[in-house]
Amino acid sequence: MEFNDTHFIQPPPSQSLTVGRGSPVKVYTNRTTHYWMVKKIFFVAIALSFSLKLWAQGTILFADNPSFTVLTNNLNNYGSAVPSTFQVALYWGVLGSTDAQLVQIGPAIHGSGGLGLFNGGVYTTPNGTAPGANAVFEVKGWTGNFSTFEAAVAAAPGDHTILTDFSGGWVNATGTGPGNAAAFQFGVTGFNCIVLAPIVPEPSTMILGGLGAAAMLLYRRRGK
Repeated sequence: MEFNDTHFIQPPPSQSLTVGRGSPVKVYTNRTTHYWMVKKIFFVAIALSFSLKLWAQGTILFADNPSFTVLTNNLNNYGSAVPSTFQVALYWGVLGSTDAQLVQIGPAIHGSGGLGLFNGGVYTTPNGTAPGANAVFEVKGWTGNFSTFEAAVAAAPGDHTILTDFSGGWVNATGTGPGNAAAFQFGVTGFNCIVLAPIVPEPSTMILGGLGAAAMLLYRRRGK
């Protein structure tokens, strides 16, 4: 290594430097340092890209259309539901989820825009669905002043004015962002309709109830 009055002359990458009387010491030149910096930036960029993909989310437009609506059947009439009388919620699950594994995403909304219609705008899926990927969706609806579908179902057996139904799950693509949300797939392979109706006890439950009433009546007669 050489010195002059004004500057330091850097040795080439393969050159070693002897300090005093000791052993040769490896000299890391600017070229070597630049290589390691570029390599570090490369791996950081890969890690950042993977992280963004892992935490990215799909988007979907939570809305039906006039051909596939919310219907009502309250035992007195049948037809499209009045928007102010019902609420709907959107349920989601990763691809392959069963109906029991779906969870509600976003807030429940009232109907709007016409008979049987609803439009909650763009909903974003949880992290399990990447932008543009497929996921499982389901719409659940109910009447009454309940904050969730589950609360309505729990109260419905004792009150025939509470109407509930759900669409069943279907596979739907998602969008890549709020401005590119995917619409529902409609028809037999997507959202077809939901028919809000009272929860009617199963025949076996009715039979057991009748047998119980008959047994109580017989017991009272014998008691007399």
